[in-house]
Amino acid sequence: MPEKPLLDRLAELYPESNRTRFRQWIKAGRITVDGAIITDPRSPVTEKSDVRLGNAQAAGREAIRGGRIVYEDKDLIVIDKEAGILTVPAPGVRKEQSLLGSLERYLRRPPFIVHRLDRDTSGLVVFAKTEQAQQTLQKDWNTNVEERIYLALVEGELSESRGTLRSYLKENRAQKVYVTEDADGALAILHYTVLRSGRFSLVQIELETGRKNQIRAQFEDLGHPVAGDAKYGATTDPLRRLALHAHTIRFRHPITGATLAFESPTPRGFETAE
Repeated sequence: MPEKPLLDRLAELYPESNRTRFRQWIKAGRITVDGAIITDPRSPVTEKSDVRLGNAQAAGREAIRGGRIVYEDKDLIVIDKEAGILTVPAPGVRKEQSLLGSLERYLRRPPFIVHRLDRDTSGLVVFAKTEQAQQTLQKDWNTNVEERIYLALVEGELSESRGTLRSYLKENRAQKVYVTEDADGALAILHYTVLRSGRFSLVQIELETGRKNQIRAQFEDLGHPVAGDAKYGATTDPLRRLALHAHTIRFRHPITGATLAFESPTPRGFETAE
């Protein structure tokens, strides 16, 4: 089978990118061929060679405005988002000020939105690079996503070290989500474990459902709002930010079916706030 330089093969696999970016990926050790990291763009490959971008070991090296790329292949891109930046534009915010705009500049074409994080929530967010990947992931998001774990610093000491919050949610005209006893609301379920107790408690939260502002609304209803979340009842702000972080995500790749898992480091202050 005829061979060709790695740069030429990358141009076939990722036509939306360019040779300058390919050389950056190769130099950073983000390209593997048949499982081995290749650092020479002239290395010969064939069509049967397993050429991959964005393996977990080499991830997290490329920063964009508002976050850092932790994984990328021809179908998906996973970002570790900073607190304080919108996932997608909102009224009064230009696209280039959002994570979506940053990715559009990086990819040189718009990505496809899979899910979102609130402006002031940090952590892992997934975008699709093809419409097929987006539709496959969104078709049954709660099934495709095998695990979503958040970390939250909440006010006060919880009476139980672990538990399940199950309630119905609605949204009012002020766009605030609240817990209701009406079963016609959206069912929201999460499971929590207290990792550290005190004036502020560090809580690990596993989502069973992924509703808008679910964690913020359910912990306000519990009487332990997320620190820094004045909209949802918080009276303290020890970290000068919403103390909520999308820590772990594990999901099935929409095209290959392989399980992908990513973890974002615990933000500064979450474990030490007093």
